[in-house]
Amino acid sequence: MTSWDIQTDDAFWSRWMPRTAAHPSRRTTSMNFAQHVTLLQSLATRDRTLRAAMRACSFTCLSGTQDESNLRLPSMRLYGKALQEMNRALHNHAQMTSDAVLAACRLLAICEIFRPDAGTARFQRGGNRQIHVEAMSRIFQLRGAEFTTQRLGHSLRGIVRCLAIRIAITQNRPDLLLTGSWHNVLPGTLEDELFEIICRVPSLLQRQDVVSKRAKVDDASDNLDPIIRGLIDDSVEEARAFQKWEQKARTICCELSGQNVQDKNVTFLSVSPACGVSMLLTANRYWLASLLFSFRTEQTVALLSELRTGTSVALPSWFNPRHFASSIIRVAPLVFRPEMGLWAVEQASDALGSAMSYFAISGRSTDPEMDLLKTLQSSNKFVQLVSGYMSSISMSD
Repeated sequence: MTSWDIQTDDAFWSRWMPRTAAHPSRRTTSMNFAQHVTLLQSLATRDRTLRAAMRACSFTCLSGTQDESNLRLPSMRLYGKALQEMNRALHNHAQMTSDAVLAACRLLAICEIFRPDAGTARFQRGGNRQIHVEAMSRIFQLRGAEFTTQRLGHSLRGIVRCLAIRIAITQNRPDLLLTGSWHNVLPGTLEDELFEIICRVPSLLQRQDVVSKRAKVDDASDNLDPIIRGLIDDSVEEARAFQKWEQKARTICCELSGQNVQDKNVTFLSVSPACGVSMLLTANRYWLASLLFSFRTEQTVALLSELRTGTSVALPSWFNPRHFASSIIRVAPLVFRPEMGLWAVEQASDALGSAMSYFAISGRSTDPEMDLLKTLQSSNKFVQLVSGYMSSISMSD
């Protein structure tokens, strides 16, 4: 390693780590930012696959954050080298399920968010980030729960499940979430409880699609009515599970921040930022999953009501995709700032990109959230940094 390499790595990690309180309570998350980074750095000194991925990640992120064109060509070359190293490791049975290969996949997924070409048609169609997320999920399936509960394995497990949320819901991919080796391992935090709820969503959306297709070709059968009613009941029940989680999360946030839980003016949206980076990112995942789920369910109910005269369903007023998209946008100025680190920028990009997509396709150009979005896009360098990736995000794939 040259002195320039060392300086680049140090500069990357200093921008990557949050500079605010990361996890004030073990009740909210089991993730430890500092320990995670320390373990990665230590492992990289002993493994060339992870070292190559870390170098590529450092140069890619810094070429965007510092707007240094002299880093872009090296970052592309290093990214190609990292892919070669990854391919070599994945064909080695002794290495393919190691912590180092898993961590390298995670760093290459980061590259896909910060790459300058992240908004091109090639990126939109190729889904390289998805490939890395799927690879991480597959590695966890192969390695078994005993490795998952080790220190680095446990922290990477938490990251993988968060990165998989949008893909699993928009593409009806329960396999990305319900992998036995890392599903329901060491539960107990708010984050774990939220994930347990999210895990059920892709399968439920699969059922919605199946019933919708059947309704299109079988519009007269009375046998379909109880199936539709059962599906809607299950969807509303799942929505209530999200609502109950929000109520519990609000209570815990009030306790942690010293605010009055009985004060109705204190909402989850207003109180979650007071509880640090981890809680704010967990809130973003909640709003993301709720946005995608409520949007798809709203579409399903509208279609079934149109196809089946006599099928009249009123979804709960609080089960509203606009509310969840609005919440994501309103906290974005708190997430996309230097104190939160590039960690938060990467973690929140799926949520903000989905909220942007929702407002674009719903024709809400006069809503106040659109003014906030325009301000963010024109003045926030971190939003601009990942704008290419976020523009490739769709509410459904």
